[in-house]
Amino acid sequence: MDAGSEATDTIVAAASAPGVGALAVVRISGMAAGTIAGRVLCGELPAVRRATRMMLRDSGGETLDDAVVIRYEAPHSYTGENLVEFVCHGGWVTPARLVVALVEAGARPALPGEFTRRAVLNGKLDLLQAEAVNDLIRANSTAGARLALGQLDGGLSRRISILRDQIIELEALMVYEIDFPEEDDGPIDNARIENATQDLISALDRLVATTPVGELMRQGALVTIIGAPNVGKSSLFNALLGRNRALVTEFPGTTRDALDAVLDVSPIPLRLVDTAGLRDTTDLVEALGVAVSRDYLMRAQVVLACGDSTERMANALEAARAASGVVIPVLTKSDLNDANQAGQSASGQ
Repeated sequence: MDAGSEATDTIVAAASAPGVGALAVVRISGMAAGTIAGRVLCGELPAVRRATRMMLRDSGGETLDDAVVIRYEAPHSYTGENLVEFVCHGGWVTPARLVVALVEAGARPALPGEFTRRAVLNGKLDLLQAEAVNDLIRANSTAGARLALGQLDGGLSRRISILRDQIIELEALMVYEIDFPEEDDGPIDNARIENATQDLISALDRLVATTPVGELMRQGALVTIIGAPNVGKSSLFNALLGRNRALVTEFPGTTRDALDAVLDVSPIPLRLVDTAGLRDTTDLVEALGVAVSRDYLMRAQVVLACGDSTERMANALEAARAASGVVIPVLTKSDLNDANQAGQSASGQ
């Protein structure tokens, strides 16, 4: 396949994730989108931008599904090309059969990201907005989704455009000063060039300063839970999540590998990591888990140092000294201690 044919092919792909669900979306894009779509429709092509319920069939005439079809004409579509969307029943089978039928009708399976690539080539999105599409569909928190939506709306692109204008203006001032130093209107005031330069540097600094915040919004602040084996790290992990994500037993060393999950809180999501207990061990698998725990400890923005006794708390805090993030001591199993004390009081009576 050469580059020319790749750009002019009509492509097809499922736009929704595979799996069980009420509905799925399959779309085709390209010059022949309408013609190819017509080969699987039981009836005439629907009017442009009008959702129409239609029966679908394969090349052998067998019914594929009862779907809603929406047709877009270039350039008024996501890709800027002729585009047809099929909203069919979900699940694994029906969308896959529809894709096969459209390929048999003349479409080519799309390459990963090819619909968005065509949107960029056709001027519907710029590269920053295309990156935002990827960030939005992969967002695992509200903050990450909001950040991606702002970029998709062109917020970052507009800031870059303003910077570009500032650079061009500064360049023009400097070129004029160098090439025409003795014109009738006199030389450019050095203060004007210096001010323009400082304004540009300040704008760049402000933009660069947003990078760490953006990463936190997208990835979440890394919160690592550390401590000796069987001090209640996994119980704390589950309690913070509000569900049983980690296995909890009374036996030390139950957690052999790091478990992570995102806690969607405002303003910055938290990426919680439950780690293997820190101790010296001859067990190869457990030792590998401890090594992973220490790696997460070094990278954490926040460390929850857990201990169920004074000695274990001191050991956890000593281990946490290797971290560059904020360290928060957490006394664990206090509920069990309260229960034990209550039981002893009752038996004493």
